[in-house]
Amino acid sequence: MKKTVLISSVGSLVGQNVLDALENRRQNLRVIGANSVADAGGNYRCDKAFIVPEATQGALYRQSLADLMDAEGVDLVIPGRDADVLALAQLREERPEWAGRLMVGALAAAQVMDDKVASNRFSLQRSLPFAPTVSSDEPDARQAAMRLHDRYGFPLIAKPRYGDGSRGIRVLTQASHLERAVQQPGLAIQPMLDVQSKLELDLSDGLPFFWALPESRLYASQSLIDANGSMGAVFGFISVMVAGRCERITPCTDPDLVSISKAFGAAMAQIGWRGPFNLQLKRDAKMGLQAIEMNGRFSGGTSARRYLGFDEVAVGINQWLQGAIVPIDYPAVGVNCAVNKSLSDFAIPSAGLQSMEETGQWSNCC
Repeated sequence: MKKTVLISSVGSLVGQNVLDALENRRQNLRVIGANSVADAGGNYRCDKAFIVPEATQGALYRQSLADLMDAEGVDLVIPGRDADVLALAQLREERPEWAGRLMVGALAAAQVMDDKVASNRFSLQRSLPFAPTVSSDEPDARQAAMRLHDRYGFPLIAKPRYGDGSRGIRVLTQASHLERAVQQPGLAIQPMLDVQSKLELDLSDGLPFFWALPESRLYASQSLIDANGSMGAVFGFISVMVAGRCERITPCTDPDLVSISKAFGAAMAQIGWRGPFNLQLKRDAKMGLQAIEMNGRFSGGTSARRYLGFDEVAVGINQWLQGAIVPIDYPAVGVNCAVNKSLSDFAIPSAGLQSMEETGQWSNCC
């Protein structure tokens, strides 16, 4: 009998990666997608898809997912966005008997990862290397931010404390930028480590039509913490990011990256995290590798890592469902290779879109 897996935010980049990783290996799976948008291509790559509220709607979203899990007999839910991670962890706390059906861990652990300021504090308490972080919500935010500037200079980077992806991030290159940042609530301010080129734009000839922050040395790792709290293999890599999206990954076996990742994973497991664990880091010339954020989900490089011998989606599903549900399969190109990611085309059937808009659901069978 097929197992039913629900991918939340299936229209997201992570949702696409999970679907890509499962391509041609779904013979034992029934894949359901949940999304707040009807015209997302990922909806129509599932066996069945449903419109649900956005995760930010709190109890309404959780109830919608709970109803969907009951109605469709869902065996496992995989989160597709950071907001989903937090919502599913909340649902896990409300329904502890569902712990084996939700690929997340304890709510307290999810809250640490969701808040970059809390992530920094958590790391400092455990002597884990995390980039110095100032909260704009602190009473002495301006003074703390100035101390950060005095130590590191410009550029600094201001991120939403609870943001995900690259939304709302600002690069601070002068005093006026920093002054504005400390006056805005909900920001985490960090040094911009390993700056790769001059960031000031020359606007003498007008605004460039395209411009993106150069990022070719984002260190990261991906691992899985099973239901018993044991951490599996750590896959280290370096990402080339373009406009916030991972477009190329290269394996990285740096012992420091692996050991730091294991230390962070063990610390998160200790406070109850279960499921995917993603750590992002930058290298500082003096301090070495410094974490800049943690995530409790698969990522934009998930499907690419399968080509490099790290089949995290299959391993995770098989762990949670306690069986050989997804065949372990590496279309390997060699551990010393890189993988480029590019856009794909996904058709949106007009009848399917109409069904989603009118009924809130769609199925690929009659």
